[in-house]
Amino acid sequence: MLWPAVLPIVALINSLAAGSGNEPLGSSDDKGADNDAVGSTAGAAGPDKQPHRLYQTSPHRRRHSRRRATKGPLSRAATFWVAAAAMFAYQFFPGYLAPMLSAVSVLCLASPQGSPARLWGSAVNGVGMLSLSFDWSVVGAANPIVTPLWATVNQFVGMWIALWLVIPLVFTTNAFGIDSRLGASPAQGPNGTGLFPLGHALNSVSLFDRNGTAISATALLASDGMSLNGPAYDAVKPVYISSYLAVEYALMFALTAASVVHVALWYGADVWERFKSSIEDLDATDVHCQLMAAYREVPESWYLIVFFVSTLAIIASSTASVGFDLPWYAALTAVALAAALLLPFGTLAAISGQLATVNILAEVVAGFMMPGRILAVMAFKAVAYMAAYKGIVFLQDLKLAHYLKVPPRAVFAVQLYATALATLASLFTVLYLFDHLNDRIMHGLDGWS
Repeated sequence: MLWPAVLPIVALINSLAAGSGNEPLGSSDDKGADNDAVGSTAGAAGPDKQPHRLYQTSPHRRRHSRRRATKGPLSRAATFWVAAAAMFAYQFFPGYLAPMLSAVSVLCLASPQGSPARLWGSAVNGVGMLSLSFDWSVVGAANPIVTPLWATVNQFVGMWIALWLVIPLVFTTNAFGIDSRLGASPAQGPNGTGLFPLGHALNSVSLFDRNGTAISATALLASDGMSLNGPAYDAVKPVYISSYLAVEYALMFALTAASVVHVALWYGADVWERFKSSIEDLDATDVHCQLMAAYREVPESWYLIVFFVSTLAIIASSTASVGFDLPWYAALTAVALAAALLLPFGTLAAISGQLATVNILAEVVAGFMMPGRILAVMAFKAVAYMAAYKGIVFLQDLKLAHYLKVPPRAVFAVQLYATALATLASLFTVLYLFDHLNDRIMHGLDGWS
């Protein structure tokens, strides 16, 4: 129901759309196809996921290139289908014939029951140290094929340092107070409720009281279900979170700051050039822009109309008596926060293929603005997160349409139609679930929440 929140962001960054729509990944001459693998600096500064556009445009590139196709045993299309068939056949092993290959924990297999090594080797309750996976659905989550090698190496090395070094040190040294005591209560251990089968809560999303015992988050809610129960919180404070979750939150804050600083220092000049080109039409000599000139552009007024209408819709739905308890100024702040971070996060996605999220920062901002109003904080987070994330996705559509020479107005219409359809489908699905499965949802529905 909050998906329309992305439309104001698309309208706000439309002036920067030239960076994602009027610049090829490489140069504008015939060598551009070769340079697509790395992308031009200005093009990379545009809010787009360049690596993910390569495999979508590559099969169509021969149509728009005057170069002779590279000689080889297989064509692009044949290579695609051979690779697809190979992945399909391979997936049968971990997916159907041998599901145990999806997660192979070396430490857990080599350690006896109750051994501390299982806490480090478990990927569910620990940090997955020396764990392997032969399941493409797990390995493919990192998009290793379409992500640049340097970005993949950076991502995995960073994960290894955080998971196998930082988190164990934080846990064993009790860096946040009682890390090693969290979840250590026998009543919640393997011989009790089994909430923490390894005897500790190294990797858990549960909340813990001052004694390290897991508590229910709903127990801290007031009777209205929308705000914090002050006396109940005072009875268990300070509330702790697991070492894994604490380090993850810290890294998310570092990611936000690093993204802004990195883009400002390394791509600030490129962003400014892209902004000027969108105003002065400096890309008129680009071959892609020349081909797209055959189509009528989307007027700026269309984006402005979408911006004002969708912003009013967000405010109306957020401030309604049966809505999300979100003040109008908080709704506008959520949209502004997403707009401010869309450029650095979009640039990060363009050069690395990795998406950063604004959800953690949104929680903190909303917590300071509306302390104790839990539902309002969650609504603020949803608006900011979906606006930033879907804004980048919409810009991906513009870039892909630019390469495949799809009329801009057709893309605009499809995006509006898809957003409206998805919003209605999501709304009626949620209403149906709460009307027919409310009790089961409140007590947990096999992983649904």
